Amino acid sequence: MSYCYSNLSKKANNSAFEDYGAAFTKDDVISAMIDFEAANNNVEISFAKNGEAQGVAFSVPKADLAGQGHALFPHISVRNVKIEANFGKDKAGNVKENWFPLPEGFKMAAEQIEIAQRGFLRPEKRDDCEVIMMVGLPGCGKTTWATKHMEENFDKHFNLIGTSNLLDRMKVNMHFKLNPDFITLEGESLDFQAEKVIKFHGKVLQRSFEVNIESLKCFDFHRFRDSALSFVNSS
Repeated sequence: MSYCYSNLSKKANNSAFEDYGAAFTKDDVISAMIDFEAANNNVEISFAKNGEAQGVAFSVPKADLAGQGHALFPHISVRNVKIEANFGKDKAGNVKENWFPLPEGFKMAAEQIEIAQRGFLRPEKRDDCEVIMMVGLPGCGKTTWATKHMEENFDKHFNLIGTSNLLDRMKVNMHFKLNPDFITLEGESLDFQAEKVIKFHGKVLQRSFEVNIESLKCFDFHRFRDSALSFVNSS
């Protein structure tokens, strides 16, 4: 579950994009605001560009958040750019000047620490980290096993890296995005798109850790606990 404001003047939730606000680019300042006291017992998320309000982007029932155990955390997704974030204070606890006046009734995030919810803590040492490599033919149950293992070991906060997972994250408005066109699941270019993802997936794994295919053994990954599971089709 995530809510975003895109530089292409779009807002997005669950891979669905809609027109919203103004486009933004280098040197623009984007403010993200959450109103937990909005009407109808909703949580309203809005944005501003260089101090100019863009209006309410999302209105979410509190029951869909707190009732489901969901907390909202700020996040910024960028590529090939540098950004500076202002939460109201720096790492040393010194107050940072607001770049634009705050809308009436809002406070900076650093002033809300007492009522904030702590995110997941990172492992204390690398020895507590774990990498599991799945090996097997397509459709033999790797993703099913991995998904179940993640659910049964939620406290370990595993991230699933796989072709199906990457393809799913590439959807925009429930379609796959090809530059410059969109194609549907039934599109003839899907095989080509999947092939690109598989090649990219392989490059990512090669950069992350070395794999000895003959022995199906992951080499040491900076003291991470590693293991390999091999799946064999019965027919």
